[in-house]
Amino acid sequence: MKTILFLDHVGVLGGGEVVLLNLLRGLDKTRYRPVVALPPGLLAEQAATAGADIAELDLPGFFGLHKDEGGFINLVKAGRDYLLALKTLRRMLSRVKPDILHTNSNKAHLLSRAAVSYGIPVVWHMHDLLLPEFFSRQQIRLLLHNASRYATRIIAVSQAVRKALIAGGISAERIRVVYNGCAAGESSDKASNTPVVFTQSERFSHIVGMVGRISPWKGQHIFLEAASRLKREDVLFPVIGGVLFGEDDYRRRIGEMALNSGLNEQVLFTGYLPDTSSVYSSLDISVHASVLPEPFGLVVAESMLAGCPVIASDLGGPSEMINDGVDGLLFRTGNSGSLAERISWMLNHPDEAVSIGEQGRRTALRRFTADRMVAGIERVYKEVSCLEDYDAGRCRIS
Repeated sequence: MKTILFLDHVGVLGGGEVVLLNLLRGLDKTRYRPVVALPPGLLAEQAATAGADIAELDLPGFFGLHKDEGGFINLVKAGRDYLLALKTLRRMLSRVKPDILHTNSNKAHLLSRAAVSYGIPVVWHMHDLLLPEFFSRQQIRLLLHNASRYATRIIAVSQAVRKALIAGGISAERIRVVYNGCAAGESSDKASNTPVVFTQSERFSHIVGMVGRISPWKGQHIFLEAASRLKREDVLFPVIGGVLFGEDDYRRRIGEMALNSGLNEQVLFTGYLPDTSSVYSSLDISVHASVLPEPFGLVVAESMLAGCPVIASDLGGPSEMINDGVDGLLFRTGNSGSLAERISWMLNHPDEAVSIGEQGRRTALRRFTADRMVAGIERVYKEVSCLEDYDAGRCRIS
C-alpha cells in the first residue's frame, strides 16, 4: 500500500478543497493510504470522515499568493516564513514517510521542494489559471519556476489550465488533464432529490439561482444586473453561497445592489448551503457568472450532473465543458445584457430548457463524475511511482 500525503494550506471549503474531499472519498483504500496535512477546521473534519488520516499542519504566517495580497513586499518576512514552513513540512515528511506528495493549493505547491530533497515524487493539483488577472508577474514566475524544478507531474483541471502552464514554459509531457469530478447527483437525477424550500418561493413561478462563494470575480453583481434587466416579477433569484476570504465589503455591495434595483423582494441571500443536490433540484436555471476565465467551473459540472439547465460565462473551463445550445448555454463573460438574454430565452422555452438539462446530465455522467476523476488521478499516481515495477526503497525516506 502506498501512502499519499495531501497538502493544503487552508481549512475551509473552497472549490479545490471540495474536489479534494471527492478524491479522498473515492480513492482505492486497498492501494492507497491517504494522509491529509492541513490546518484544523471543517475541511479536516470532513477529510477524516472521508477515510483519511489527519496530520495537523498549521503553517506559519507564510506569504500571500493572491494578487490583492500585495505579493512579496516584505521579502525578509516572506523568506523567513517560507523557510520555517519548509522546515515544518520536512519534519512531517520524516514522520509520515509518504510515497507521493500531492499538493492541492498554490502555497502547498511552493513547499514541494521539501519532498524532492527526499526523493519523493510530487504531484501538483493545479486548480488555478496562472494569468495576470489572478496573480502578479512575480507570483507567476515563482510558481512556474517551482513547477519546472519540483513537480514530477502536474494535474491540470482543464485544457485552459494546461495551455496556461505550457505558455509559461512548462513541458506538456509533465501535464495531465483530469477534469474535476462531482459526487452529488451521480446516482440520481434532478427529479429524485428533495428540493430546498426557499423563503417565499411559492410566490414565484420560476427560480433562477447562482451557486458559489461570494467574491467579486465570481460575478454575483453580473447576475443581479441581469436580473434587473429581465424585469420579471415572477422570478425568484437566490444567491447561494458564503463569504470565505474576507470579502464582506463585496457582500454588502451586492446586497445594496439588490435593494437599490428594486429587486429586494426577489433576491434571496441564503448563505452557504451544504446539500448541493437539493439546491440544484430547486432551480429552474443555474447561472455561472465569473467575470474572469474560470479554471474549471465546479458549479457548471454540478449543475449538469444534477440535470439542472446551466448558463455559464464563455471563458476558461466552461467553454470546453459546454456545447452551447446542446447541454448548456454560454453568454459573453462580464456582459449582463448577454446573460439576461440567455435567461429570458430559457424561461420562454421551458421544453428546450428541460432538454438542455437532460443532455447536460448525460454529458456530465461521461466526463465530470468523481469516479472518473479518481481513476484519472490514480493513473497519475501509478505513473509517478512506477507501480508496475516499483522499487520500494527508491522513494522512501531513509
